Amino acid sequence: RYISVTGVQTCALPIYPLWLDDSLAPAFVRGVFDADGHFTTHTTVAKSPVSDRVWTYVVPSLGITGYLPFLEDIREVLSRIGIRATVHKKKSPSGKVGRLLVSRKGDIIKMYDWMYQSSSICLRRKFKKMALWRRAYG
Repeated sequence: RYISVTGVQTCALPIYPLWLDDSLAPAFVRGVFDADGHFTTHTTVAKSPVSDRVWTYVVPSLGITGYLPFLEDIREVLSRIGIRATVHKKKSPSGKVGRLLVSRKGDIIKMYDWMYQSSSICLRRKFKKMALWRRAYG
């Protein structure tokens, strides 16, 4: 089955494979993240309204872009293991594209630990970027 996300025909899984054994779920989600995910951070500065105190902190974000029903299924899998994620619809020609977002630090740490718990195959650059953040801020 194919859908057009940006005018280019791409293969799309219609739903999460519910028959997938729970022990394989981390590897499956890691594969989806490697293909269509992102991990970003930005630095935010906050100033106290009552003093001269200023705080600088790093805000992480983990996301996966894809077919809305598929992302809802992944969100449900993450929810079952205690990871809070939201799915937002994106503007697209098909109207069926969304983005799954994990934005809480604790949930990103939990997702990192879950996805990479027994990984030997992964996209190294995404793994390294998350591992550096995990060591510095987790």
